[in-house]
Amino acid sequence: MKRNILIALLLLVQVAAMGQYKPIQQIFDRYAGKEGYTSVVITRQMFALIAEMEAAPDDEYMKMIRNLDGIKILTCTQSPAQCKAFYDEVLGAIDLKVFEELMDIQNPDERVRFMVRKREGKVTDLVVITGGQNENALIWITGIIDMKSIGRLTRDLNLGERKE
Repeated sequence: MKRNILIALLLLVQVAAMGQYKPIQQIFDRYAGKEGYTSVVITRQMFALIAEMEAAPDDEYMKMIRNLDGIKILTCTQSPAQCKAFYDEVLGAIDLKVFEELMDIQNPDERVRFMVRKREGKVTDLVVITGGQNENALIWITGIIDMKSIGRLTRDLNLGERKE
């Protein structure tokens, strides 16, 4: 009996560990709440509230929301040198054997990289890393991600808006 309980616990720990990409989580743990960093965590419960507020439920949209586990956003507003170090640390935490790059946008003032992790043919993590002179950010979306609908959620949560 004890052996069966131990095996069940080990399986639960393994499943929980597979749900998160540890290096990115460690960055959030290290910087969240510290001076010069802002963190936002949007939970599954928030998605449920959004679903309740929808006047006309859209089956595709509701399915997408139900499949998300969360969104975490971490921004650095320190000095340019510290933000550059943060950006480099974030990039160093992303194993390109685990994540594949979708898009890389570069201009003289900023670089934005989009990366995904897939398991069993489904996108389970979307990471957006922005690097620039004044503010760098890490956005991490977890769950079963429908790439067609994620833009709509981003608009609904105002994640793409920049405060000047």
